[in-house]
Amino acid sequence: MGKQHQFTSFSLFRAPGFPSHTFPDLRSLHSGLNVVHGPNGVGKTTMVRTMRCLLFASDCPKNLEAEAHMASGGQTWHLSLSQGKLVQKRLDTGEETRLPGRNDEYADAYWFPLHELLESVGSQSVFLQAIQKEMQGGIDLQLALRQAKGIAAFSNGRISLAKSVADAYKAYDDIRKELQANVSLKTEIAQLERELSRQPDLQQTAVRLKTVQAYLVALEKRRALLADLQGYDSTIALLNEHTLKDAQALQAALDQADEAVRQRLAAIKIDQAAFDNLKVAPEFLENPNLVQIITARIDTIKELDNQVRSAEKELQSTETALKVCEEQLSWLVSQIPDQGNLERMVEKLAQLAHTCEPLRCNLAASDTLVRQLGEILPVDLQEKERLESLKATLLLCIETLGSMNSTAKTKPHSSKVLLLGTVALSLLGSLLSITVSPVLGLLGTLAVAVFGLLFSRHKPNEEYQSLQTLLASYQERLEKQLGTFALDSFDVAGLASLLRNVLAKMAELERIEGENESRRKTEQIHEQAKAAYQLWLDEWEQASRTLNLTEEPNLQGSQFFHLSPLLKDWVHAVSAEAQVAANVLQAREQLQAAALDLARLCRLQETKVVDITAGSQNLIHTIQNASKLQDRLQSQKELLVQEKQRQGTVASDLQKFFERLKLASGDLQTLENLQSQYEQYRELEDQKRGYEQSLNTYPPEIVEFAASTTLDEVMSMISNAEAELGQLEELREEYGRKRERYDSLCSDTKLEEALFKYEAAKEALEAQRREEVHERMVYTLFEEVKQESESIHVPQVVRHASNWLLRITANRFSLGMSKGTFTALDTALGRSFSLAELSSGSRVQLLFAVRMAFLQMLESGGEYHFPVFFDELMANSDDQRSMAIAEAIVEISKDRQVFYCTAQLDEVTKLQDVAKGELQVIGLEDEKRSYRIQQSPFSAVKVEATPLIEPLAEYQEYGRALGISAPLLYDPIGSLSSWYLCSDSQELHHLLGRGFSHAGQAARVGEPYQSRLSLMAQAQALARIGRPKILTVHDISDEELKLNRSAAYYESLQVFLQEEHRTGNDVLAAIDAKVFKGFRENARDALASYLFEKGFATDESSHPIAQILDTLCLSDPDLRVDSENYRLVQRYLLSLDLEN
Repeated sequence: MGKQHQFTSFSLFRAPGFPSHTFPDLRSLHSGLNVVHGPNGVGKTTMVRTMRCLLFASDCPKNLEAEAHMASGGQTWHLSLSQGKLVQKRLDTGEETRLPGRNDEYADAYWFPLHELLESVGSQSVFLQAIQKEMQGGIDLQLALRQAKGIAAFSNGRISLAKSVADAYKAYDDIRKELQANVSLKTEIAQLERELSRQPDLQQTAVRLKTVQAYLVALEKRRALLADLQGYDSTIALLNEHTLKDAQALQAALDQADEAVRQRLAAIKIDQAAFDNLKVAPEFLENPNLVQIITARIDTIKELDNQVRSAEKELQSTETALKVCEEQLSWLVSQIPDQGNLERMVEKLAQLAHTCEPLRCNLAASDTLVRQLGEILPVDLQEKERLESLKATLLLCIETLGSMNSTAKTKPHSSKVLLLGTVALSLLGSLLSITVSPVLGLLGTLAVAVFGLLFSRHKPNEEYQSLQTLLASYQERLEKQLGTFALDSFDVAGLASLLRNVLAKMAELERIEGENESRRKTEQIHEQAKAAYQLWLDEWEQASRTLNLTEEPNLQGSQFFHLSPLLKDWVHAVSAEAQVAANVLQAREQLQAAALDLARLCRLQETKVVDITAGSQNLIHTIQNASKLQDRLQSQKELLVQEKQRQGTVASDLQKFFERLKLASGDLQTLENLQSQYEQYRELEDQKRGYEQSLNTYPPEIVEFAASTTLDEVMSMISNAEAELGQLEELREEYGRKRERYDSLCSDTKLEEALFKYEAAKEALEAQRREEVHERMVYTLFEEVKQESESIHVPQVVRHASNWLLRITANRFSLGMSKGTFTALDTALGRSFSLAELSSGSRVQLLFAVRMAFLQMLESGGEYHFPVFFDELMANSDDQRSMAIAEAIVEISKDRQVFYCTAQLDEVTKLQDVAKGELQVIGLEDEKRSYRIQQSPFSAVKVEATPLIEPLAEYQEYGRALGISAPLLYDPIGSLSSWYLCSDSQELHHLLGRGFSHAGQAARVGEPYQSRLSLMAQAQALARIGRPKILTVHDISDEELKLNRSAAYYESLQVFLQEEHRTGNDVLAAIDAKVFKGFRENARDALASYLFEKGFATDESSHPIAQILDTLCLSDPDLRVDSENYRLVQRYLLSLDLEN
């Protein structure tokens, strides 16, 4: 029997169609048959399909997550499936590898679902191909047929080839007839060439006449233009297209310069008056650093004033501290001590205060330790010496006994004596047998044997005897030293027991001596601590008397009070108060001196600091304003000089401009009249110049001929020449056609080519026929070999499958193969049935037999058996065959783990009867119910009726009383509160009384709520345009978003989203601004695609509320601005707070 792969536990965390953590953990599974029972839809098939996905690599949904533990031949495996990835790991080594014996290609052999077995034979293609290959002797005849290019019938390609042969012959015959019809073509071509020989001269004559015609026309137009130009003023020739604009620009520049001079003079006058009104002394303006000096001194005064304030505040603080110290020490000191004693004793008390607590604690600790250790115990020193002697005697006895036990009582004689005696007797026997008689030689041998026997006896051991004597003396000494101890037996065990008692007694004496030594040291330490503490008390009393400390009873224990800090504070407070008072006086004097110095600098009469500071600041403003006005006046005067220069330059340029045009200066009216005629004049002049240039290009012979004729005569000659050329052109076209035809017939190889194509088409047709005959012969051979091979080779898997089918159908059907598919042979009727002809139950039984045979074939050469999964396999079978299937399933479960899923209780009963209790029934619905109870135990909930709030007159107040929340843009519109569909409190109260608290519920009532909700849904859709959803950390963890979640930019993105509410547009803008490091272009494109698809980002513009309402009015003719529905939709949009 092979090794089993069997599940020991199984956990399904997530599966399609079920919420997460719906399935309970199966911690105990039967090694044989496991029946999973439960109603339809409970998840039986999902569970066993997941188990199969944990064993074999197959197409599993990516949202399937599960894990299991599996026992396999003494090894334990951990199987896990997540995100479509299967991981199989050995727990003893931690290695990730495949399960032994795993074959993913034939994984369906372990899976018996009823719905797949009822499908067409196409779902069994893997098994069919394997069987067909084995029936053909292991050779793929279909592949061989394709490689040999065999065909089952002649193709229709010969029809097109035969047609091409007929077409080629027809083309050849047409060309031959055409050659016979064109024999007189050469004579006609010669006649046409004679007629066309006149065409070059005639063409040259026509070109010459057209040139003369063009010359005469240009000459006539030039004469007309000269007549027109005589009517214009001669001054217009001096103009150009910008003359008037230039004159106007110069005039405007002159006017602007005059205006600038006038404005500059007025500005200088105003600034000069303002400067005179300031009345600033000239020496103040001459010193450029005066303002900085005054500002620095004002800052110094402010700083000194702050110092005075700070010193005064510090003085007040020190006076308060001194007063507090005096009040705190009034209860302790009877009178103020001498100042010298105070400072000296404060230091003394500081030292005493720091040493008090350690001395007192040492005294208390040593006193406690003395009481705990108690009195010194008496110890007998002679008893200790007696025990040491007894221990030494016992050790000698034990050592002697050990030596005796390891020493033999007797010892053998010397081997040298034995050897010499034996040799001597042997030599003596041999000598006697040689010299006297052979009988005497036997006597020598006998003597050697006797000598060896006697010599083999042992003699007493002297060492053992000496040890025995020594042990007796030790025993006698031990009996004298025993005293109160008792010896059970004089052997190693008895002596060891006595030695343990002696050692215990000695340890007890040593312990008592150690404790006594500790007591003596503790008493010595206690006396030293007591003396040190008494010395400290004496010093404290001396210092107290020096400081006049009171001796009242309420001051007992004052030595433990830290007086030194209080006394130090007192000393510091007295000295600090005097020092701060001196600082205040010095600061006030410095402040007044600095203020008077500033007053002298600014020429002020004030004596108070505040007045001097204010006057100085006013002087600073005055100096700054005067300096600005002085600088501005200087700049204005310099600009005035520049503007006057520019005024003179512009006036001179304008005068020169009109002189060049020979017009009076400033005569813009005449210039405008001439400028209006300039365009026509320039156009006529350009035309005249063009005609003159054209006339100069004609040759002299043309000019001479034109002078001797007229334009009408030339036009008549041109008409005659063109008519004659038209006739010749027609003859040339006819000549071209005939010449081309003649040349083609003389030099063309079309006749030979047509004949060649005809012969080639006949050859191709013959080659096609030969090739197809060969391919048909190959196919005929293939059919014969296939029929012979399939009749001889019957695969082992087919025989196994046939035996299974006979077994579960009570010998009614056996399995066969016909025309590449499975067939069932009816033993009663003696005929075969295809899968399509079988009933659904018989088809399931046949395919069950095929898969079981394949399962045996797969595992025949291996040692591992995988679990098998059945799903509703007996549902379409009658009672007899279902019982046979049940028996087969139970038999299968004897050497492998089996999982059978069913919703029928009678199938569970059949399997229990057949298995005789050797199975485990898993009630999946009961397990899930228990799992839900375990995850969420039942708790009794007291339901209290929620009273409805009575309607209020003000509708907004009624909504606030009901606790209505503001709507969100991306919440479902049906989850909106019914408050938004009404405008009257009584109307809303009626809806709430019926339980319609949400807009989706109220809309089911009918109108008008249905139309109102529809309008709000349209408004919500329009409002969402251009306003993306808020993006959260949970959104970017979606599996559809393909990002590298282990990259550094992903962590930065999470932090960015947690800082505040952000949309996808914010994220993309941050990526473009390089906020996230390492965000590659492909990652950005993937993120952008996801954000736009899910509505977290948009590139559209948002619609304001007014535009949304206008759009709704356009789409709904019944919606008016004064209607109730319009107001409700407007209120909903305003509640969304779209602007924020």
